Amino acid sequence: MSLKYTTDGGILRVFPEGSIQATNSAAFDTEIKQLIAEHPGLPVCLDADHMTYISSSGLRVVMSLAKALGNDAFSVQNVNAEIYDIFDITGFTSLMKVQRKPRELSVDGCPVIGRGAFGTVYRLNEDTVVKVYRGGDSMLPMIENERNRARQAFLKGIPTAIPFDMVRVGDDYGAVFEMVNAHSLTDLVIESPENIPALAVRYAEFLHGIHELDTAPGTLPAIRDRCLGYLDSFPDALRPETFRRIRELLLAVPEDLHLLHGDAHWKNIMDSNGTLMVIDMDTLCTGNPVFEFGGLFMSYIAFNEDDPDNSMQFHGFSTETAARIYFEILKAYFGETEPERMQAIQDSIALIGYVRFLSVLILEMKDDTSARKMMRIRRVAGLLDRLAQRVHTLTI
Repeated sequence: MSLKYTTDGGILRVFPEGSIQATNSAAFDTEIKQLIAEHPGLPVCLDADHMTYISSSGLRVVMSLAKALGNDAFSVQNVNAEIYDIFDITGFTSLMKVQRKPRELSVDGCPVIGRGAFGTVYRLNEDTVVKVYRGGDSMLPMIENERNRARQAFLKGIPTAIPFDMVRVGDDYGAVFEMVNAHSLTDLVIESPENIPALAVRYAEFLHGIHELDTAPGTLPAIRDRCLGYLDSFPDALRPETFRRIRELLLAVPEDLHLLHGDAHWKNIMDSNGTLMVIDMDTLCTGNPVFEFGGLFMSYIAFNEDDPDNSMQFHGFSTETAARIYFEILKAYFGETEPERMQAIQDSIALIGYVRFLSVLILEMKDDTSARKMMRIRRVAGLLDRLAQRVHTLTI
């Protein structure tokens, strides 16, 4: 047999056609192993979209691949109902990643209720929404990661929406959530800006509830290590003494297994019938709250400093409103804090926020070679110079 394949998105995706049974399973085994040998190190996805049947001999080939590659590097996707039943009855679904073929869905005419870095959220009807991820097959690992993190968060007691279905939307994929009468806090701000202080109090209480939860070591990524990775990827953007000092400060933050959302701006916080809940759970992590607030600083302050239109484009409200939300959140979360201590907290948060912002400018916007971007990098590096000299600890 002749197998079609692609390596898009750093995944060896193999497309068997027709049935795999005794007469051709040996040829299937030989050819797929040859493809794996020709593409060492790539995770392998068996895309069953055009498969019509698999016999016990074909299943043995699949099992040997799963054992050889391991669950993190092998999956079976786009399995139709009949073949999925075969995998399920034989117990394969509990031994490896086997994913049903998603149903087709159209979002034509559906209102957009949110846009993010990787996708757009549409309201399907009164009770459900779908988040459509841009990027086709390359986004499947992110969708699966978010589904797993949402389950973990829900089991830990964090109010969140768990995706109950994955769908195909044109060339892309989406996750369907139940969202009964839900509106983001951003929507509520746009509708009634005078409610910002009250919303900040509700949000701060909600955030405290998340930050009081913890998890077992190794269950979720530590955001401190992620931040160290950002820093280590652009040492030349900072003066050597500034780079060393920030690295020392990050390494001095103790291991902390308390939960953080990781991207808790108000577009990701929903009010559903009076109950706050979080979405976009792919950023769930552990660490000190300074990293949570660093993300908020980046979203509400840093992004807007050289681009006053950014807040309106991303959040839908002005730079002034974004800053007001940020400082109301700090006031509500930390309460009556002595001014000198509050300034130290704000400096620690800003340092983390600017490191994260620098990573966006250098890593995520790597194709942008404009003079404006270079100016922003130099300005942020200068701010980090000053912050590194006066921040004594990042633990808040």
